Amino acid sequence: CPFLLFPEDRTHVIRMHNFAAHRWFTAEYASERREGLRIEGQRDEYVTFQIGALANAELRDLRVTFTALKPASGSAIPAAALHCMNTNGSDDQGRPYLPRVNVSAGSVQPLWMGVMVPPDAAPSLYHGEVTVSATTPGGKYSLSVPISLQVSATTAEQHGDTEAWRASRVRWLDSKLGID
Repeated sequence: CPFLLFPEDRTHVIRMHNFAAHRWFTAEYASERREGLRIEGQRDEYVTFQIGALANAELRDLRVTFTALKPASGSAIPAAALHCMNTNGSDDQGRPYLPRVNVSAGSVQPLWMGVMVPPDAAPSLYHGEVTVSATTPGGKYSLSVPISLQVSATTAEQHGDTEAWRASRVRWLDSKLGID
């Protein structure tokens, strides 16, 4: 595959575009991510995470899709509750936009993602998948990352916005609140 994916929770922000993080190549990271990315959140919280796409070749038109997050029993969190800020959203006039995300060979593209946990979500462990696809001169490729979301019984204050470490405010980049 012409790219590798490195999922990170909100405590390990991907900052560098020209270097792969050293931690991605450690035994500790491999152990942490053996079964995919595990994130934690509260009811009514916007839970953020990232996936770093390390390009081994030129990548064109990177796209991200999600599956629903399903608990062992009960209602799922629909795929529509998950969002990748890099690949879709609204422009400054509130119009939908789908930017073309291209990544040059040897670069890392941080993909910011989030899930809006419903206020009535049952406290449980939810499982789903994030798929990243891209076109290269050699064809179209896709890789998937399993994700697990542990939802606690507590409810977040203001979707988590009052605590900066939660990084929930990144969803404001795609907000239509100030348009009118």
